[in-house]
Amino acid sequence: MNTNYIVALYGGRRRMLKDKSPSRRNLHSPLKDYVNKHCDFIKTNPKGIDQITFVFNESNNPDEDKIIDYTKNLSLNIPHLVIVRENLNISYGAWGEGLKQTAKDFEYSFLIEDDYIPVKNDFLDYFKSEIKDNSIFVASYFTNDSRMGPHASVSNGLIINKHINLENPFHHPPKTKNRDNYHHAAQNQIFFLKQYQDKGLIINDISKIAYTIYKQSSTQYYNFPKQPKGNPLLIQPFDYVPKS
Repeated sequence: MNTNYIVALYGGRRRMLKDKSPSRRNLHSPLKDYVNKHCDFIKTNPKGIDQITFVFNESNNPDEDKIIDYTKNLSLNIPHLVIVRENLNISYGAWGEGLKQTAKDFEYSFLIEDDYIPVKNDFLDYFKSEIKDNSIFVASYFTNDSRMGPHASVSNGLIINKHINLENPFHHPPKTKNRDNYHHAAQNQIFFLKQYQDKGLIINDISKIAYTIYKQSSTQYYNFPKQPKGNPLLIQPFDYVPKS
C-alpha cells in the first residue's frame, strides 16, 4: 500500500484558541470539529491516501470518550484506524505511536496536526516530488539556523517508512521540571528526527514548489515560505479565513 495519513489529535486546552477571556484556561479544543474537517477532506478522495489513522492524545475534555467512539464508528471511503494514548510528547509522540502500529504496511506516512487541513487534492504529489535518495522526511518547511540547527520548523510532512526504526520511530527529549510545555514542544520539534539525521538522512521541504499557511497565534497567520511566488497552497489552519 502507498500512504497512511496520520492525524495527531488533542482535546485539551491550547494556546492557539481564539478566546482570550480570563476563563480561557478552562477551554477545550474543538475535537469533533478537527475530526470532521479531516474526514471531509478524505471524502474528496485525495490522490494517494490509502488509510487515515487518528491518534488521540488523552486530555481532560469531557466529551473525549464520545468523540473517540464517534470516530471509531465513522463510515469513510478508505480504511481508518483509531489509536488512543497517554499525552506524552505532544503530536510527535502521537505520530510516533501511529508509525509503530502502521508503518510496516505503507510506503509513506503523512503526518499532520489536527488543526491543519490540506486544501489541494494532489497535495501528496508535491511532497513526493521532493524525495531524494537519502530523504527521511519532506516537511512543509525546513530551517537550518545556528541556534536550533537543521529541523522541520513546520512539521506537517511526509516520512519515508523504509527508513523508520519501528521500535522507536522518534527521539523525544525528557521533560524536566525546568522545561515549560512550550520549551518541551520546541525540543521535540528540533530533535524528533535526530536518529536519522545522525545516519546521514536528510530533511527537505516543499518550499520551492508550494507553500503552507502557518498559524502563529490566535490572530496571526504567515506563509511559509514568505513569498510563495505563485506556487500553490497545500495546507492551511482549519479555521483560516482569507482576508477579503
